[in-house]
Amino acid sequence: MIPGPIYIHQCPHCIKLISRYSLLSGNSNGVKVYSDGKTIKAIAPEFPIITKSTNCKNIFWIKDAKQIGSYELRLFGDSDEENTKKEWKEAESASKLSVYDLISVLGTEITKTKDLEIYIRERIWWGFNDRVRDNKILFTSEKDKMLYTENIKNYIPLLDSNNINDLFTIAELYRNIGNFEKCKELLNEIKDDEVNWIKDYFLEKCELEGSTIFEITTS
Repeated sequence: MIPGPIYIHQCPHCIKLISRYSLLSGNSNGVKVYSDGKTIKAIAPEFPIITKSTNCKNIFWIKDAKQIGSYELRLFGDSDEENTKKEWKEAESASKLSVYDLISVLGTEITKTKDLEIYIRERIWWGFNDRVRDNKILFTSEKDKMLYTENIKNYIPLLDSNNINDLFTIAELYRNIGNFEKCKELLNEIKDDEVNWIKDYFLEKCELEGSTIFEITTS
């Protein structure tokens, strides 16, 4: 893994400095693929594109925050001391939002387009499912279960059932909320020999009435 520049942005609400890391190149070793479509690369972390200022508590897309500069990390040791401003080095790193932060922006300017809403609802879904990936229980309360289910029911209509990737996603969403018959019905609409092996994974889980995510073996 080769790190790229560290970009410095200003929060558009309180001008607090936020740093955003980047990669020049990663490594595909140790990739895990899950039934909800999330791919985890052990040596290529995902950097947030939406974050929250710890100063003003506002949430914003990093692309909407003014970039005021960048600096490079040395391959060994710290950054170039002479060329890096002290306040840049002390800027807080863009942090990943919690599922509750993500839920809070639904219906706001943050999700003003369909694509942005899809992104947020997918991350809410993934955020809850990360608990299973971390060997924890999916729901810590009835409210969590309600939030999870409500997000899924609002996410499904945003997807395109004519797109094979979306169709797998829709089927998985129905399986996750326990509608196994609908999941099987959708999976059986997929007529593509190249993905039959993936479809079999999902159908097997439906037959067992398993509703949580699972890892897909790709090799």
